Amino acid sequence: MRIISSILLLLFFFQTEARTLRVLAIGNSFSEDAVEQYLYELALAQGDTLIIGNAYIGGCSIDRHWNNSQTGKTDYAYRKIVDGVKTNIKPIDLATIVGDEPWDIISLQQASPLSGDTTSFGNLQNLWNFVCEKSTNANMEIVWHLTWAYPQSSKSNSFARYGRSQQRMYKDIIATARYELPKVGIERVVPTGRTIQRGRRVVGDVLNRDDIHLSLTAGRYAAACTWCEFLTRRCVVGNSFRPRSVGDATALKLQSAAHKAMMNDALCPDDTLRVLWVGNTRLIDDRLVNMVGRLADSQGVKLSMRRVNVGPAESYMNSNALSSTLAEGGWDFVVMQDRNSDVEALATLYSPDVEVVSVMTWKHHGNVLPLGYPFSNDYGHLPDKLSNKKYIGIAAPVGKAWKKVRTERPTYTLFHNKERSITNIGYYLTANVIFATLYKKPFRSPYTAGLKTNIAYYLQQTAQSITAAAL
Repeated sequence: MRIISSILLLLFFFQTEARTLRVLAIGNSFSEDAVEQYLYELALAQGDTLIIGNAYIGGCSIDRHWNNSQTGKTDYAYRKIVDGVKTNIKPIDLATIVGDEPWDIISLQQASPLSGDTTSFGNLQNLWNFVCEKSTNANMEIVWHLTWAYPQSSKSNSFARYGRSQQRMYKDIIATARYELPKVGIERVVPTGRTIQRGRRVVGDVLNRDDIHLSLTAGRYAAACTWCEFLTRRCVVGNSFRPRSVGDATALKLQSAAHKAMMNDALCPDDTLRVLWVGNTRLIDDRLVNMVGRLADSQGVKLSMRRVNVGPAESYMNSNALSSTLAEGGWDFVVMQDRNSDVEALATLYSPDVEVVSVMTWKHHGNVLPLGYPFSNDYGHLPDKLSNKKYIGIAAPVGKAWKKVRTERPTYTLFHNKERSITNIGYYLTANVIFATLYKKPFRSPYTAGLKTNIAYYLQQTAQSITAAAL
């Protein structure tokens, strides 16, 4: 209880005073998805008040906004939310919208087909100048709305310019913003695109309602969470507001995705998984951790890995190093040598979409087990234990893979002599099981850790078959 109380106190001190903010998005249907639903309610739930405006033209690009600003065209629908009530004024021109309120923040964005095309940003400086000229707030800040890549299943013709690859489009959007924004002097970014990409990792590629736009509930909620944390500077994780059709667990995952997007450099592609290893020297051995990293590299997966050596399971929650490291938040995986419900609770509090992986280790040579070791010597105890529905994590069934190899290939030496030290084959098999548990997809890696190719591929296949059966 002392730990949980300390955590709640920490979260309290991270909060700031309530405020009223005026924010205007100059955009298109992507700003409609992001700010017109749920954003007001999320801010209100934490004690903040927003006045929200959206200068809307469907599919509008930077060039068209700029041209409209010069011609005074009344092509806009001005959607405005005050006290939770939305009004829609049209037709209206851009200058009138910008001058309607002393906006604290005004966001700009590019049309989605052009969002990753540097050649389409030529009039961004001109549009920036126009907004500054028409603003009635001398302290107004112009920010950039980083939009999202299309779903991988998109049939949109615009998707072809990105090779019909979601990852390529996502990275091109970020690279373009990183290249173009410093030219104008835009320093802050609302990282909606990062949130959606992270959200897809934890709930699947289901955050769109069509080939382009966000789903009316979960997708728009994820975007609104991003904007809420950006505007109010309050951690959105734990916010009490959610749409009725978004369950508590999904809402927490999307809040966490938004928070993680805000924690990191908004213009850095978010394709790195953060992995925390917790255990004694057997699990966090340099050779084992490095092998997992090399396997990940071979599949184009970037891992950022940290290790905390806390010895036996009963000392986990006495470790200041472990508690402080978990409290950093943003972990995608916590890999533990043993189950520990206190660690699981702490990990999920700070990283709600974390996956806690308990590693089922191996019997020692000659069936010798250290005194007090919590798992039985039949290799199967941990997966049975994990069938309990109260367990929130997943198992990495290393022991079962060892049993299979020792049964099928008795000539393969997993231990040196009759000691407990592990051979290269033993480490490589273990690394493959752990990586397969994290990766959750079939793979064939050219990385063999110096083993003969036929041996390495057998170990890879064994690890994957055992892991697939356990997941």
